[in-house]
Amino acid sequence: MNTKLKNLIATLLFLSCSATLFGQLIDENMYPFEGETTLCDMIMTSDHQLILCGTSENIIHILKLTTAGELIWSKNFNWNENIEVGAIAESIEGDYVIGGLYQHHPMVFRLDADGDSVALNILPYGSENALWNISTVTCLPDGNLVLSQQINPPNGSPYANLYLCDEMGNVIVKLTDTNTRIEQVELLNDTTLLFAGNEFYWGDDRLIIQKVTTSGIPLNGAWYDNLLITGFDFDNLSIVYYSVVTLWPSYPNIIKGNYLGDILWQTNHFQGLTSSTRDIEIHDTIVFTTGGVEVNDTTRLYIAATDTNGQTLNIYYGAAYGYQQGEKIIIWEGKMLVAGSVLTENSNGKDLFLNRYVLNDLVTSITEPDQHNGYAITAYPIPANDVVFLQIGNILTTKTNLLKILDNTGRIMFSSNINGLNTRVEMIDVSNWPPGIYVAVVYSTGGARGKVKFVVR
Repeated sequence: MNTKLKNLIATLLFLSCSATLFGQLIDENMYPFEGETTLCDMIMTSDHQLILCGTSENIIHILKLTTAGELIWSKNFNWNENIEVGAIAESIEGDYVIGGLYQHHPMVFRLDADGDSVALNILPYGSENALWNISTVTCLPDGNLVLSQQINPPNGSPYANLYLCDEMGNVIVKLTDTNTRIEQVELLNDTTLLFAGNEFYWGDDRLIIQKVTTSGIPLNGAWYDNLLITGFDFDNLSIVYYSVVTLWPSYPNIIKGNYLGDILWQTNHFQGLTSSTRDIEIHDTIVFTTGGVEVNDTTRLYIAATDTNGQTLNIYYGAAYGYQQGEKIIIWEGKMLVAGSVLTENSNGKDLFLNRYVLNDLVTSITEPDQHNGYAITAYPIPANDVVFLQIGNILTTKTNLLKILDNTGRIMFSSNINGLNTRVEMIDVSNWPPGIYVAVVYSTGGARGKVKFVVR
């Protein structure tokens, strides 16, 4: 095969792959209900499907979906009472356990694998003046449950108890009581739990994280003053990343900490903007968060990518609906699934949504709104054989920039600081790189500011 024909085939391969491999939003699914619908939880099941749970006007909506958002079944439960859902989990038997509020009592509601009602247990706690709500559900391998029961007294700060319960939520033993509003519980092994929440301590809010055994023995923990947590994830049992509610513009969206109570770094993606960070997920060396940020009098969905050193890689903004906020993230097979609530022009109220994205593109894509100029980058020759030349335009807005080249799995193949504001050409040796498609990205303060794709033959 002659050289010109080889180049033509490689270029066509590059163009055809770039339309699919680097597509950002794969699909957007909306699930309308009457009234204001709030997403309560999203989980991935053992058969790699999704369960979405939401409430609207005292009705519980349970949907089972494929990871592409296709509806498998939908169930609605209405008892004409004040109903809230705190969390949903899959049991060891393969059915679904819902924890929440029924009138002013905590409730446990179980469904079979087809979404049909199996049992409802309304627990004998709480009153009209002191609501008790189940905020988290953790299923143990022996069939028991760990429930955090949230108490909201009429006067005073809310607090929570963590209980070991039987399969219907009846208390076996209290594991801990705390002034904490528990936001998340993770099962580390068969006998150890990790929980985190917001503690009200001498009038100051603080984040607390604690390990406890399923027999109620407290283990090590830490706390962070003046922070309100919405979720956490960890890459090992000493380093934890937290998504944090932004109460004021000076507050961070993410913090990285350890069990000694040290804050290793904190990052604020939205200085001066009203925002709410709702969930966090670590994938390899990227920390993803989602939530909503107010832009031009609307709440926009956002997905932020941050490296493990606290550098913002990119912020993706969703469509400009009347309202859209991400609540839950699931990463599966190179895709990111984000669910939450949305208000469109055709909505009578907020609906549930599920968006699916190409995961790697959320790190390298440039999205508006953008307060900085973009960086014009060109690559030649295409395809490249031994070297590739990257020409970076002279519209750089800061003196310090970072150039990274990633393969189609997101692995960093090359990284270098770019200093100065002038047009420059970078020559990169690619003679030992595997054949394929690569993307070169220039980052500065605020994330990705320019990119170009090229082929190594």
